[in-house]
Amino acid sequence: MKELETLVRGLFQRELLLDYLRHFILFEDDGKLVKKVAGYHQFHAVRAVVESVLKASRRRLPQGRRGLAYPRRGQEHRNDLPER
Repeated sequence: MKELETLVRGLFQRELLLDYLRHFILFEDDGKLVKKVAGYHQFHAVRAVVESVLKASRRRLPQGRRGLAYPRRGQEHRNDLPER
């Protein structure tokens, strides 16, 4: 029961739940539709790493530039992670 309480408190905040649904659930179709879902620990670990990389990259980029990579010509840059 403790695991369920941890999951509910740690994942069902609006921002976290939307991030999980957008980026941590994958559907593959190899003749049969398969849904792959990241584990709770994987979700939080990846978010921590991405936040750390974004902080480090902001210190190294020229003034006014943000993000890990510049978009290719004709593509928009998307940064779905919320600012902290």
